[in-house]
Amino acid sequence: MGLKVHKYSEVTQNLIIFLLLSIFFLHINISFDKGLSALNIDALKEVFFDFPILNILLLASFFSIFRAKKYSKSLLALFFIHISVYSFFLFFKNFDKIILVLNFFYIVFSFYFYINWSFELKKAVYLPCYSPYDIGNKTYYDLRGKVVSNKSGEKVSGYIVNWDQEGCFFYSEDPLLQGFRGKLTIEIDYEGLTFTQKAEVVTSYHGGKGIKFLLEGDSKKSRYTWNDFFKIIGDRGFSPLYSRK
Repeated sequence: MGLKVHKYSEVTQNLIIFLLLSIFFLHINISFDKGLSALNIDALKEVFFDFPILNILLLASFFSIFRAKKYSKSLLALFFIHISVYSFFLFFKNFDKIILVLNFFYIVFSFYFYINWSFELKKAVYLPCYSPYDIGNKTYYDLRGKVVSNKSGEKVSGYIVNWDQEGCFFYSEDPLLQGFRGKLTIEIDYEGLTFTQKAEVVTSYHGGKGIKFLLEGDSKKSRYTWNDFFKIIGDRGFSPLYSRK
């Protein structure tokens, strides 16, 4: 079993909406070409039946995005190119400037969503940087810490295997961690200091949890937060595994 996503980010949600709107965009271009109303439901239904390859790409893109797969970028590119190429075909068919303008804006927005998704997949919560078949420690650094469930108050010890400024991937051999859902608090003891940060579980993968940091209540009760810890380990020259590949 691969990475499992428990909570979808705004980037993911907006991308899914844009994919659905892309089908409607294609429908609008076809309607302009045929002289039909864009509100013609029957014509919209035909888009799903007349473009089987496009629909396969759409469904495959949905699946790969919901699972945060790396190959989702390739599927997205094929999906966007498929729609753009066919829209340009419609333009060259009748040289309708409206279709040309619409396609220009579509390409701009497609590029924007593609780049956003590429950056999203690079976040630490999607990159455990270890395999279930690895033997021994899953990290080069002894960055140990604890996570405390806000719901049950249970505490699990483990270590950070990947991180960035917005989140981290936390691994523990304690099976209790697998039951953690929703909001929690991560505590890190390092060089005599305790760093505390509110967070929530967004992904899970073979004994680990992808944890996104929250700004709410950001440590009025704690003197040191994740931002302080992030700066310290950065100054020490610590870098996540993925950034050294």
